[in-house]
Amino acid sequence: MRHLIIACLALGLLGCGSEGKNDKKEGKTDEKTAVVEVNPVYLKKKDFPAGIPFRGKIHESWQYTDNSGDHIFFTAEEAPMKPKPPAEIMKGR
Repeated sequence: MRHLIIACLALGLLGCGSEGKNDKKEGKTDEKTAVVEVNPVYLKKKDFPAGIPFRGKIHESWQYTDNSGDHIFFTAEEAPMKPKPPAEIMKGR
Protein backbone atom coordinates (compact mmCIF):
# COMPACT_ATOMS: atom_id res chain seq x y z
CA MET A 1 0.00 0.00 0.00
CA ARG A 2 2.83 2.35 0.89
CA HIS A 3 4.50 1.70 -2.50
CA LEU A 4 1.30 2.56 -4.33
CA ILE A 5 0.99 5.91 -2.55
CA ILE A 6 4.63 6.76 -3.25
CA ALA A 7 4.24 5.83 -6.92
CA CYS A 8 1.12 8.02 -7.27
CA LEU A 9 2.86 10.98 -5.62
CA ALA A 10 5.91 10.56 -7.86
CA LEU A 11 3.79 10.47 -11.00
CA GLY A 12 1.84 13.51 -9.86
CA LEU A 13 4.97 15.51 -9.16
CA LEU A 14 6.62 14.53 -12.45
CA GLY A 15 3.48 15.48 -14.40
CA CYS A 16 3.25 18.95 -12.84
CA GLY A 17 6.32 20.35 -14.60
CA SER A 18 5.13 19.63 -18.15
CA GLU A 19 2.74 22.59 -18.49
CA GLY A 20 3.43 24.87 -21.41
CA LYS A 21 6.11 22.76 -23.08
CA ASN A 22 3.78 21.51 -25.81
CA ASP A 23 1.95 24.81 -26.32
CA LYS A 24 2.22 26.23 -29.83
CA LYS A 25 3.49 29.74 -30.36
CA GLU A 26 0.68 32.23 -30.91
CA GLY A 27 0.14 33.50 -34.42
CA LYS A 28 1.57 30.48 -36.20
CA THR A 29 -0.68 27.95 -37.93
CA ASP A 30 0.08 25.06 -40.18
CA GLU A 31 -2.08 23.66 -42.98
CA LYS A 32 -3.84 21.17 -40.73
CA THR A 33 -4.97 23.78 -38.20
CA ALA A 34 -5.54 26.74 -40.52
CA VAL A 35 -8.83 28.55 -40.03
CA VAL A 36 -11.05 28.58 -43.10
CA GLU A 37 -14.07 30.83 -43.48
CA VAL A 38 -17.15 28.81 -44.41
CA ASN A 39 -20.34 30.45 -45.66
CA PRO A 40 -23.20 27.93 -45.53
CA VAL A 41 -26.14 28.42 -47.88
CA TYR A 42 -29.59 27.08 -47.00
CA LEU A 43 -30.90 24.61 -49.60
CA LYS A 44 -34.60 24.48 -50.32
CA LYS A 45 -36.15 21.03 -50.63
CA LYS A 46 -36.60 21.48 -54.39
CA ASP A 47 -32.86 22.29 -54.78
CA PHE A 48 -31.65 19.18 -52.89
CA PRO A 49 -29.66 16.91 -55.28
CA ALA A 50 -31.61 13.82 -56.32
CA GLY A 51 -28.53 11.52 -56.32
CA ILE A 52 -27.99 11.55 -52.55
CA PRO A 53 -29.60 8.52 -50.86
CA PHE A 54 -31.42 8.99 -47.55
CA ARG A 55 -34.37 7.57 -45.61
CA GLY A 56 -37.32 9.58 -44.38
CA LYS A 57 -38.06 13.22 -45.14
CA ILE A 58 -35.50 16.00 -45.45
CA HIS A 59 -35.81 18.27 -42.44
CA GLU A 60 -33.11 20.82 -43.26
CA SER A 61 -30.17 21.05 -45.66
CA TRP A 62 -27.18 23.35 -46.08
CA GLN A 63 -24.43 23.57 -48.69
CA TYR A 64 -20.94 24.93 -48.09
CA THR A 65 -17.48 24.95 -49.66
CA ASP A 66 -14.14 24.67 -47.89
CA ASN A 67 -10.57 23.62 -48.73
CA SER A 68 -11.60 20.01 -49.33
CA GLY A 69 -14.43 20.85 -51.78
CA ASP A 70 -18.21 21.21 -51.88
CA HIS A 71 -20.29 19.66 -49.10
CA ILE A 72 -23.95 19.22 -48.25
CA PHE A 73 -25.09 18.84 -44.65
CA PHE A 74 -28.65 17.66 -44.10
CA THR A 75 -30.89 16.15 -41.48
CA ALA A 76 -33.62 13.68 -42.33
CA GLU A 77 -36.42 12.47 -40.14
CA GLU A 78 -38.06 9.06 -40.32
CA ALA A 79 -41.33 8.22 -38.62
CA PRO A 80 -41.11 5.65 -35.82
CA MET A 81 -41.81 2.07 -36.83
CA LYS A 82 -44.73 0.20 -35.36
CA PRO A 83 -43.49 -2.46 -32.94
CA LYS A 84 -44.08 -6.08 -33.88
CA PRO A 85 -46.07 -8.27 -31.53
CA PRO A 86 -43.87 -10.64 -29.47
CA ALA A 87 -45.20 -13.70 -31.34
CA GLU A 88 -43.80 -12.38 -34.68
CA ILE A 89 -40.44 -11.64 -33.11
CA MET A 90 -40.12 -15.17 -31.73
CA LYS A 91 -41.02 -16.76 -35.12
CA GLY A 92 -37.79 -15.53 -36.65
CA ARG A 93 -35.59 -17.21 -34.03
